[in-house]
Amino acid sequence: MRCGAERERGTIWGRDSAAAAQRSAERGREPHQTSPGSSKKKLAAAAARQTLPLRGHSEDLNTDGNCGNFLETFKLLAKYDPVAKQHLHRVQRTDGYIVSYLSPQSQNEFISLLGDHIRTVIFQNIIKAKYFAIMFDSTPDISHTDQMSQVIRYVHIEDSGVHVTESFIDFIQLYGKSADVITKQICDKLQADGLKLEHCYGQGYDNAATMAGHISGVQKRILDMNPKAMFVPCNNHSLNLAGMHAVGVGTKSVTLALWKRCMHFSQAPPTELTEVNDTQIYLQQEGLALDQCVQKLKALALFCHEKRDSLVSKATEKALQVCKTYCIPTERRVGRRKKMDGENSCDAGLTLIQETSREQLEAIDQLQAEIKKHTTQMNTLHQRFAFLQIQTLLDTGKDDFIKKQIQHTCAQYTELNAPSMLTEIPRLRHHIILYKEVNPDEQVANWSALDLLRWVYKWKLQES
Repeated sequence: MRCGAERERGTIWGRDSAAAAQRSAERGREPHQTSPGSSKKKLAAAAARQTLPLRGHSEDLNTDGNCGNFLETFKLLAKYDPVAKQHLHRVQRTDGYIVSYLSPQSQNEFISLLGDHIRTVIFQNIIKAKYFAIMFDSTPDISHTDQMSQVIRYVHIEDSGVHVTESFIDFIQLYGKSADVITKQICDKLQADGLKLEHCYGQGYDNAATMAGHISGVQKRILDMNPKAMFVPCNNHSLNLAGMHAVGVGTKSVTLALWKRCMHFSQAPPTELTEVNDTQIYLQQEGLALDQCVQKLKALALFCHEKRDSLVSKATEKALQVCKTYCIPTERRVGRRKKMDGENSCDAGLTLIQETSREQLEAIDQLQAEIKKHTTQMNTLHQRFAFLQIQTLLDTGKDDFIKKQIQHTCAQYTELNAPSMLTEIPRLRHHIILYKEVNPDEQVANWSALDLLRWVYKWKLQES
């Protein structure tokens, strides 16, 4: 005899269809009519799709209190569906144990089975795409247990639609915080999911030394196993770190916490360096391509370089106005070093304004250096596939550059065929140039890499 959970799976998820049809005939209804189990399965799926919790404050069907979305919706369905109504009345009239498929255990099993099904579909899509990137991040939960989230990024192509998809897979309990332990857990999880590490072409973590370390971090260990798994850090987090390191370069950075408190108290809106805030907001957009992130960060670094002196002078003038408003003295006695016998030179010293300006210039220079440092991996990956960027394909003077890049890329990615690409890329360029001439209203020159891929599939040029 099967247990309740097995009977539940057999009835609800479509197994034992012959027995179900026989029972339906005995009850005087057609086999294709909706069964109570099928209704509950669909209710659980609908609630999960809308991200609604299933359970409420009470689990008693005879009470008027909140029974949760699952039970309340089933009670509403019973008003219009005779099969559900009959099942509900049978459960309400029975005082003893009955397999109702409405218990919290059944609801949890519904969620578990739905999750397994969704995870299976995701893995099928990943295997169909073949190549993927991994993203892992860990944080303690409410029970102070370190859990690492697993997200897979891949290109999902369906008909002519092309989407870069990021699918959450699972939470993994960490058994250690060293790079060696985390690397082993990541590799074991990929193997358990049926994903091959050699098909992993990208890594994405935060900027912690354990994960992003270039000597013995997780990304370096996986890169040693698979040299094609390029590491690209979180752009937005990298920009935050660049700003944090820039403001910490001067000796006056100890007053930063006090200044933040004053700004929060006065609720003064920021008026300087709005480009940094705009860049952060831009990098948080969904669906950004790598070339778009690189261009935005390069634009920010160029802005800091060109506006370096004017930004400092404006900030100094504004600071002087604030000091004047609140009667804060800006002049101070310059300390003189005691001269020894025979010394004739005299230290002129720096005024408060000069010293503040010097530290601001130092902070902006450090910001530029940090932006370049934290975007090195991104620039490397961007340059590796620069011959596939729309600006390069539209430039008729880049023939030699494209041929050289194709040879270099095919040497790194052995699954690519160099002679075939040397024929297909020029053919693709001709299609793009002709399309741009025929459709002058479209901003072809501003296409991202994803826009180009969508255009290729839209016009079915994959094998042309």
